[in-house]
Amino acid sequence: MADKEVNWWAGAGLYLRSSKHGGSSQQIFRGRFLEAMNIALARPDDERSRLFIRCEVDDEVLPWAKLAELAARPDFPMMI
Repeated sequence: MADKEVNWWAGAGLYLRSSKHGGSSQQIFRGRFLEAMNIALARPDDERSRLFIRCEVDDEVLPWAKLAELAARPDFPMMI
C-alpha cells in the first residue's frame, strides 16, 4: 500500500493483538481508514507493536510498521 495511491476514506478496522500468546485480537475502532490511522497514532507507545489495521476493500492487514510509514507520507491527510 505504501507504493500505491491510498484510499484514506476506505472502510477499515483497527485491532489490538492480545499480549497473551494465543489470545484473540480486540477491535478498537471500525470506520474510515484515515480515522483508524489517527486513533492508532494516538494510542500508547507500549501498544503500538500490537496494533494493526484491516482494510475492508482488499482485506489487507497493515501492521504498526506500515502504519508509521504511511503516516510519514507527504500526502497523509491531517484531520482537524
